[in-house]
Amino acid sequence: MSSEDTAERHFSEGLKCGKKGDYKGAVEAFKKVVKILPHDQTAWINLGLAYGFMGDEVNEMKTYQRALKVNPKNAKLWVNLGVSLEHLDKFEEAIEAYHKALELKPNDPDTLYNLGVALDRKGDYEGAIDVYQEALKKQPEDAEIWINLAVVYFKAERFEKAVSANEEALKLRPNDFRTWYNMGLALGQLGKVEEEIHAYRKSIEDEPYTHLAWHNLGVALLKKEEYAEALEAFKTALEIDALDIETNVYMAITLTNLGDLEGALDYMKEAHKIHEEEFREILQEEEIPSELRAKIQPLLESE
Repeated sequence: MSSEDTAERHFSEGLKCGKKGDYKGAVEAFKKVVKILPHDQTAWINLGLAYGFMGDEVNEMKTYQRALKVNPKNAKLWVNLGVSLEHLDKFEEAIEAYHKALELKPNDPDTLYNLGVALDRKGDYEGAIDVYQEALKKQPEDAEIWINLAVVYFKAERFEKAVSANEEALKLRPNDFRTWYNMGLALGQLGKVEEEIHAYRKSIEDEPYTHLAWHNLGVALLKKEEYAEALEAFKTALEIDALDIETNVYMAITLTNLGDLEGALDYMKEAHKIHEEEFREILQEEEIPSELRAKIQPLLESE
């Protein structure tokens, strides 16, 4: 059997192992392929992916680095190296890898997307905005790019732009619960409470078991002094995550506004029991009704 035939047999074995979820077996098979055929870029890529599926992020990165020594002009290997570096929170190096890929394959929208993600995670929101806008010139109907662009606009506190980007994403995915949720966040920052409430309700329609959407809906309803509806929203949020301190505090605030001070105190005690330090921080940040604050004072002083 020729070396090429042997390599092909190992390659097929690697693919079979990968399909079965036997990534350790896949790694061993693809390692044999690249030993025989060191310029086989597909084998290197599959070896790196197998390490990634195993959760072995260091060897995933090292695999692509070794592959690039023999295939330095392969854009896909540079992209995969960038992804593996992101897995290790090495954002500067990941960004460099994506730029290398773009030198070889200019304006590739998928590479631009990955570069945008890395810039976002590094905290360079304006850089990420520029990159996502460039990617959209090539793929204007890619909803994921619009969604990510909206997120970085929000992080950059460009809320009107975030709303516009979310609107574009919703034209492509009208029922995407993440986008409706993000829309609610942006509208809330703009003080558009009615629209904010609508956005959270739309998010919940598509994914009714998201704690944050129910919580934020409750907060928005509180702004409108719609206490009964806010109470139901917070109750649902706590059914999903009973240990959320902030939701327990907002339940207490809502009950206070509904005249149930004793019920409110119970939720404050629960929040305090879950995590005392975080509870104290929330008390400093949120507007607590004076009568409720007076009720919990003995609880705070007894520590």
